Amino acid sequence: MGELQANQRIRKYRIVRTLGRASIKVLADDLAANPEIARRFIAEARAVNLVRHPGIVDIYEVDRLDSGVPYFIMEFLDGVSLFERLRQMGGRLEVREAMHLGREIALAMAMVHEKAKICHTRSPKQREIKPHPTSPAQTPCTARR
Repeated sequence: MGELQANQRIRKYRIVRTLGRASIKVLADDLAANPEIARRFIAEARAVNLVRHPGIVDIYEVDRLDSGVPYFIMEFLDGVSLFERLRQMGGRLEVREAMHLGREIALAMAMVHEKAKICHTRSPKQREIKPHPTSPAQTPCTARR
């Protein structure tokens, strides 16, 4: 889909200007053409809101564009990804920072596991926590409902 432009519409929303308060994730057209990937994209976005935790992003809306391509609107998070932070630090974090991040991730994942039970997949590979964004087909917590 590319960059959003002023006056562009996404369903009932019209882009006026960038405020930095929300992010819109639109599934790429080639991935949206696969019904299973599109279904999982929507299911994962809905599953995120089953858990309320400061370490887990809030999803405001899940829907489809007029073209049928799924999207969701989520909380905007300012900062760098863990992947970028590791790159900045030459591939290694200071012990204190690594322990802090590990604890925060573990607390968020424990809440997901306790509240939603959405990380029970058949494939151990899908349970990996990845340090950077991945395609929806590769995200670790997929709702199976």
